[in-house]
Amino acid sequence: MSENESLAQRQALLVAALLAGGPLPDGVDAGAAAVLGGVLLAKRKRGLRYAAPTVPAVLGARFERLFAEYAQFRALPQDETATEDAIQFLRWLRRTAQLPPELKFVVVTMRVRRLIDAMQSRRRRVRG
Repeated sequence: MSENESLAQRQALLVAALLAGGPLPDGVDAGAAAVLGGVLLAKRKRGLRYAAPTVPAVLGARFERLFAEYAQFRALPQDETATEDAIQFLRWLRRTAQLPPELKFVVVTMRVRRLIDAMQSRRRRVRG
């Protein structure tokens, strides 16, 4: 394995550790990684609050714990939006039988919004 490939592999392991609680690569300070992981989790939660404010409002005090559990289960891919993360969080809540009835149609609303955004983006590109 080349030096560049080795570095890329270590970086991928670090990202997985920070975002989904994977094992830390050798030589990474566990305390610093925990702090950075907390910062990244807080950023994801802010994104979800912006994309789907109804979700934390309905979940109330349970939101912090549930989102932390979900984030351990699913790291956020680099090219994914907060809206997509919110949709995946709602799907996870449904799969784990923790989705409150008040949130059952939020995912549908978010999918429609995502579709409208994509259509508008295409129109802007076509019109140039």
